[in-house]
Amino acid sequence: MNQKFSIQDLEPADVDPKKLRLFAIKLFTLAMACAVVIIYSYKKNTQRQDDVNRPPRVHPIKNKLQVSTLNDDEVAMTAIVTGKISLVVPVCVDQPQDAKVTLSSVEAICLELNTEARALTQIVLMSVNPEIDSPATMQKWINQDYDFSGVSVVLVDGPSATQEEAEDTRHFAKKQFRFEPLYNDKNTKKWIFPTMVALVDTKKTFRGRYDFEEAYQAAPEYGKILESKLISHINYLVTDSKKAN
Repeated sequence: MNQKFSIQDLEPADVDPKKLRLFAIKLFTLAMACAVVIIYSYKKNTQRQDDVNRPPRVHPIKNKLQVSTLNDDEVAMTAIVTGKISLVVPVCVDQPQDAKVTLSSVEAICLELNTEARALTQIVLMSVNPEIDSPATMQKWINQDYDFSGVSVVLVDGPSATQEEAEDTRHFAKKQFRFEPLYNDKNTKKWIFPTMVALVDTKKTFRGRYDFEEAYQAAPEYGKILESKLISHINYLVTDSKKAN
């Protein structure tokens, strides 16, 4: 049976003014609390972004590349750069001159770090020619020409059993640390590669590259400025790692 229904037939519900005011107060309080949290988070994030000592986050280090070190025949590269602030430098033992400026800057930087920063920092020397280089030959060269006694030093990679494994190492260097260009010159048979420093934080996040050779070629003072910049970035990551814990 059809019945006609009109809103005029509805009776208004009983409203308790006290409950209505209480609900409004709760709703207002919740809205204000949310606004305070959002504004606080925004300000903190803005302050972090504006901090000149904070290196940018580029990407997490991934890939299951297995490498050799002085103490391990096989270890994941991601494991090497976890838990420490890593300064990763590509090298080639039979081309020591190519890395001289970069490694001299890294040596100077390590001497400037305070005790806490040195304890948390490591230098990772990564061979771009693992077919020939080995951690043992790399160690002999480094100990002869540089003093990194204040920090940990990890030497990777080599020798690689196959050409494919060596290519995997070079691909990893280009993909994860942005070490490009990296190739073998057909005429000179020399490896062409950038001797930049890749900064990786304790949570294996790539935080950027530092080209000391380019800076020093422009002017010696630019090289010093870049060294100071990397020191400030390392100190920031030391402090940031304590907050995370």
